[in-house]
Amino acid sequence: MKQTPFSTYLGLIPGAAIILVAILVYQINPFHLATNALTVILVVGIVLGLLVTTLLVFRSVLFGSKGMKNGLTGTLHIIGVSMPPLNAAFGMISITGVLSAEGIPAREVTFEGMCKVSRWPSPDDDLPVSIDHADHSKYIILWDQVADSKVKAADVARQLADQMNSPKIDTTGLTLGFAPSDALSASIVSAIPTGVEADGKTQMVISLKINRPDGSIEDAQVTKNVPPQIVSQLTPGRIIQVMPDGDSWTLAVSLPQGV
Repeated sequence: MKQTPFSTYLGLIPGAAIILVAILVYQINPFHLATNALTVILVVGIVLGLLVTTLLVFRSVLFGSKGMKNGLTGTLHIIGVSMPPLNAAFGMISITGVLSAEGIPAREVTFEGMCKVSRWPSPDDDLPVSIDHADHSKYIILWDQVADSKVKAADVARQLADQMNSPKIDTTGLTLGFAPSDALSASIVSAIPTGVEADGKTQMVISLKINRPDGSIEDAQVTKNVPPQIVSQLTPGRIIQVMPDGDSWTLAVSLPQGV
């Protein structure tokens, strides 16, 4: 279901009214003004109308969005999203995703509206939303709660730097059996022990999400015998490096020196 913010339509009314009044004054001239004065009124009316329209239509983007009164707190999980404009602070965004909140069925939605380029989301992101309690098809994306891209990039860079500064990288037992040759990075979804122990290692089922350059996400799952020193590092959400290793790709995890 496609949703265009209702404020987009409401925001057109005051601006259009101002422009219409300016045009009527220019054409009818009820005050018997000179032509130059009428021209000034027309130009000012059009400029003012456009400015009011811009502020009202884009106010949620410029100043942040407020949640709906008695609205449900939920998320919009992004499946696909349009590309941001180049050399612009704002742009029209098109999002396809899954809207969900506690106590209501998840539903597929398509959103179109304005977005700050600095807050432009990516596939697999979860955006905070406020959902109408009576009509679950109506919702507002709470853009002011979305992290700036510079903040998100800094968090990822910090995690990678911490791993690169670790004394040693050991990839034992974490080599995938297939080769997503265009993979950029991966994150751990879950790492669940099977209860099987062999040669001092714990057998674990590791679920991953692999990120590709086109923004798509590939799910992967491997069952591996993991050294005990690695087990505690396989935490959900952790970003892990993806490095080429012949025809396969190896997921690198930091280990203490000498392990």
